[in-house]
Amino acid sequence: MLFKSILAAVAVALVWFQDGQPPIEIPPDPGFMRTDQAEEEPEIPLEHKRLLEEVGTWIATLSSFPGPGMPPMVFKGQEVNRMIGDAWLHSELTATPMGSTFVGIGQIGYDVQAKAALKTWIDSDSAQLSVWQGTYDMERRERVFEYTEPDDQGQPVRYQVKSRVLNSEQRMLDIVRLGEEGDETPVLHIDYTLEAR
Repeated sequence: MLFKSILAAVAVALVWFQDGQPPIEIPPDPGFMRTDQAEEEPEIPLEHKRLLEEVGTWIATLSSFPGPGMPPMVFKGQEVNRMIGDAWLHSELTATPMGSTFVGIGQIGYDVQAKAALKTWIDSDSAQLSVWQGTYDMERRERVFEYTEPDDQGQPVRYQVKSRVLNSEQRMLDIVRLGEEGDETPVLHIDYTLEAR
């Protein structure tokens, strides 16, 4: 392309010398764009930047509550989080409750237009894909999701998932069952401690 532009300039110069007329102006090749004319990269929303706080390998201490009045079952796990582009956090949680293997995979993001937190979730204990939409509190660095799924008798049950970044090396997550009277029954609590970033 540059070679063609040089040839065109030489041809104009020859015409100038042959007939004494001023050269014809040739518009610049659109293939060459000055760096100061290039489009600027769009600013990454702060809600997306905050996802970087959760990137890394985390040690997970899980407390599962089997029922009212029963002591929690406590077991260890690991969560590995990585970014997919600038807008999505991919998360994989593995644990071994009671000797069995549990794997849960989620994607977390933020819809700037809807001003809503988003999450998808699948795990080895269910054949369902869950898609959640909720709120994100920037100051508390906290996401809150609510969803409904059937219990063992096929009756709909409402749950709330609340996750929060406490500091650069600690996070937490709580899942509670929501009762009709507004009461909350704990289902799962997870404490995260950063292992490696």
